[in-house]
Amino acid sequence: MILVHEDVYVKELLEELQRLGWRFDSRLSGYRGDFIEWEVFEPIFEDINGLSRFDPRDAKEILDYVRVFLSERADARSILDALRNGLTYRIRGESLNLSFISYDKVDRNSFIVARKPRFPGKSVGSEPDLVLYVNGIPLVLIEVKSPANVRALEEALTQISRYEGESP
Repeated sequence: MILVHEDVYVKELLEELQRLGWRFDSRLSGYRGDFIEWEVFEPIFEDINGLSRFDPRDAKEILDYVRVFLSERADARSILDALRNGLTYRIRGESLNLSFISYDKVDRNSFIVARKPRFPGKSVGSEPDLVLYVNGIPLVLIEVKSPANVRALEEALTQISRYEGESP
């Protein structure tokens, strides 16, 4: 069997993802100070939720609440629930159901793939081969292994488990 370096498979996977509509963004490679890509997330979140109808101070208050929720307060289950069902927030007597992803108008979302982003972590941080972001939120980690490696699945699962523990 001819040994092929993992980078060949990463390149092929990147090409296929781009063919499917994912946009490669090299700026997201390397060290990331946060898990969420706020410069991607905020304008899309504002659009999906129609925040332009609010006074700028109210829109900022909503964004600040969401930022704290995603960065500091929520656990993984709460974030998954918010991704599926939205996040409720009251402002000036109005109850809002804030969406992170537009499920009914998919073209309003941003689909980005990044190569080896490095997330903050307990020791060395996490650096998966590829990460799929929807609206600036990292939703899928991909660890690519050569099929010639008989321990490929075990190694990939070990790495992903380490990422989860170090950079949850």
